[in-house]
Formats: sequence, structure tokens, C-alpha cells
Amino acid sequence: RGPGGAIINYVETSFPIQRAALNLAAAGVFDRFPTMKLLCVEGGASWLPGLIERMEEAYRQHSGWVTPKLSRRPTEIIREHVCATFQHDRAFLDSLGVTGNDAVMWGSDYPHRESTWPDSAKILDGIFAGVPTSVRNAVTGGTFARFFPASQAA
Repeated sequence: RGPGGAIINYVETSFPIQRAALNLAAAGVFDRFPTMKLLCVEGGASWLPGLIERMEEAYRQHSGWVTPKLSRRPTEIIREHVCATFQHDRAFLDSLGVTGNDAVMWGSDYPHRESTWPDSAKILDGIFAGVPTSVRNAVTGGTFARFFPASQAA
């Protein structure tokens, strides 16, 4: 309700996603289930590097007092097991050094109202202007193929 109610609702959808990624990674769930993946949808991707950085800070500053230890650094766990999707989010591009290409995936969200359709190609051209083709290809298709390898079988 109110003038910004729709904005609050839209932005808050990413908070439970972040909590799920944090808890699954930090609780060692991905260690116990090494083939498990978490696909975070409808929450953008620009939150992911911040979560990774915060987890790395906690790991560095506080892991000496905690047992059992994680099997790997939080960055490695997130990069292997977590992927965030985005539609219009350009901010993640500046953080690919933190997340890596494989932790983000573009999606049009068709047929929802916030979908990029029917302007998907134009939107992608804007988001990836000046970005190497290899990065665009990874984010718009390569990550999908890695997360859903059965989709390659035909």
C-alpha cells in the first residue's frame, strides 16, 4: 500500500532468496549433497556478489571460532551450487570477478508483466553493450546448459 508499495513488494522478493543461499551454503548442505543446485529466480543478480563478499568476510574473521569447518571457501561453494537469474539487472556485470559467469543466468520471465518480452533482444543488447561476447554467451545460455545438463540431450 502507499506510493511505493509495489516497489517494496518487488524488491523484497530477493531477501528470502538470499537467506536460502546463505543458509544452504553455510550449513554445509551443499557438502552433504554435492550435486544439489539452487536456482534463485525473480530476485535479480546484483545481490549475489554482496552476499559472497559478506560470507567471505565472516569466514575470514570468524571461522576460527566455529566448528565444523566448511569444506571450501564460501565463494567456491556459491559459484558451484548457486545461480541467480536476472532480467534487467546490469549491476552484476561489474561484479563478475566475484561471482564468476556461472553464477548468473538471464531469463525473460515471460509471460509475467515484468517480462522483457517483446523487447528481449533490445534489452539484452543494452545490458551487454561493450561486454565480451563470451560473457554474454555464458550468461544467456552457458549457465543454463551447466545447470540443466539434461536439456542438452535430445
